[in-house]
Amino acid sequence: EFNKLAEEHGLPPVFYKEGSLWFGNSTVVSEEGGVAAAEKAMTEAGLPFDPLETGSAIEKAFPYMANLPESYSGFLQKDGGSVDLEGVQELLVKVLGTFPNVSLR
Repeated sequence: EFNKLAEEHGLPPVFYKEGSLWFGNSTVVSEEGGVAAAEKAMTEAGLPFDPLETGSAIEKAFPYMANLPESYSGFLQKDGGSVDLEGVQELLVKVLGTFPNVSLR
């Protein structure tokens, strides 16, 4: 657990569990693979998520979103979040620096 390791080394958390909402045109394939591909990968990995199958379903779950095309779909992964990449780098440098046989250049 990176946050526990960060705390042990006097650093702030590096993972923020705030949920992750994915949505968009369900027929479009993007660099990330699109909504359908992400849902498939999460199902195969056993990660829980709440499907949102239409633009109306997304708007109902998130009332601040409006006028989404009905062709949109998405999902909410409640355990998702964001990672502070610079914080992870700082943490790894600090942790690795505690090992006498590690040389950081």
